[in-house]
Amino acid sequence: MVTHAKLQYYRHNYGLVCITGSLGCRWHRYKQSLRDNRKVSYSQLKVGSAVMVGLYISPVFIDSPCVVATTKLPPKPFIIGHRGASGIAPENTMISFEIADQYGVLGYEADVRISFDGVPFLLHDSTFARTTNIANVFPDLIKTDCSMFNISQIQQLDAGSWFVETDPMVTMSSVSSKNKVLYKQQKIPTLLEFLKFANKTGKVVVFDFLLPSKSHPFYSDMGPFHNAIHESGIDPKTVWWLMSVEDKLSEGYTPVVREYSPPDVLRQKHIYNTNIEFSSISIDQIREYRANNITTNIHTVNKGWFLSLFWCVGTTSISTNNCHTLSQMERPVWTLLPRNYLILWVTVDVLSAILVIVIFIVQRIQRQGTKYSPESQSLNWEAQSQQVQQNARSHQRADSYRRNRRAMKEKLLMRDVASELFDVEPEVDDLGIESNYTVQSADGRVMAATFHQERNGYQTSYQDPSRVQSDSIVNL
Repeated sequence: MVTHAKLQYYRHNYGLVCITGSLGCRWHRYKQSLRDNRKVSYSQLKVGSAVMVGLYISPVFIDSPCVVATTKLPPKPFIIGHRGASGIAPENTMISFEIADQYGVLGYEADVRISFDGVPFLLHDSTFARTTNIANVFPDLIKTDCSMFNISQIQQLDAGSWFVETDPMVTMSSVSSKNKVLYKQQKIPTLLEFLKFANKTGKVVVFDFLLPSKSHPFYSDMGPFHNAIHESGIDPKTVWWLMSVEDKLSEGYTPVVREYSPPDVLRQKHIYNTNIEFSSISIDQIREYRANNITTNIHTVNKGWFLSLFWCVGTTSISTNNCHTLSQMERPVWTLLPRNYLILWVTVDVLSAILVIVIFIVQRIQRQGTKYSPESQSLNWEAQSQQVQQNARSHQRADSYRRNRRAMKEKLLMRDVASELFDVEPEVDDLGIESNYTVQSADGRVMAATFHQERNGYQTSYQDPSRVQSDSIVNL
């Protein structure tokens, strides 16, 4: 009793609690039905309008370098052949530099290494495996560092056949048969040969010195490089000496830094030239250099649209493998006058706004065709609920009908079995006697009593075999 005290105390309030809960749920559902989901709240409308207006005016704040007046378009950047005309000729070979000169480049960029006996030569990779036939000449030295070879060994290698056979730039179809023969005759040039050709053609040269390992006898000796420069007779000012801003300046050469540094820092060290990879400098930094009279050479630019971007920004020069195509460009791929740009976007904005308004009006007309009523929405919801409940009851009735039908079949089968065993007939107005003729009621009662007595005795004997057996023994 103590355990159920609280339950007993509230037992009289069950009805009140249930009614209160039902009314609360009903009120909540009624309030929900009053909300027309088709209506957009004022705050949502404001947010959507603000986003749309922001998108419409955003083009005004886009600063595209190629949206520029024709009179303000900077001059075309100069072209520097990256390893010569390496897009259509084997890199760092004399034929590559000769072809680059034919396309009017400003200068040549080359990778310089030093042999084991102290002779500077041109090669980009640390081994000869990719760009020579060393596998045929020195098969046991394929992976050996190129700086561990003497210059006599280096000059035995074929530096051009690989380009004809592999076609790495997919440009051999545009190369003449004569040039293909010349490609296969190329050797690895020395720095002195390269500088003499640059001096002859009046081009600037950009060196990328690749130092050997510390075990090399000329690891820290720059003497062979300086000697080759002086021996070639080239003007030191046309030699772009790549360096870091912290390095000591080389006398007589044009210092060129490899990475971005603030213009003030460069000016303090009397450095006015940069050679920076395109991914390491931004458009604003290029403009900053241009405003401070600092030249920028961007590498490596191989596509026309990419050149157009740096052209519009005001880059001084670019290094490229494809001087044969970029040198032919007379204008950027595309430019747009600011006035035309504004007209274009205003037109797009107006058409977009008209389209949005038309869609809004069409949806409004379609929704007005169906009047909204909270009561109808609630009734529809109730009708749907009732339909669901009715379907559930139908399934239950069907299941109940199937169960009852199965039970009825079982009962009928059992009754037939009992009839066959006991020969029992239902007791109706014929007094339990099946007959095709009419009898007197008195006679019928006697016959019925006799019949029922015999039937009961037969059933008892069947249900209790031991009794039948005992009766048989008694009779005996």
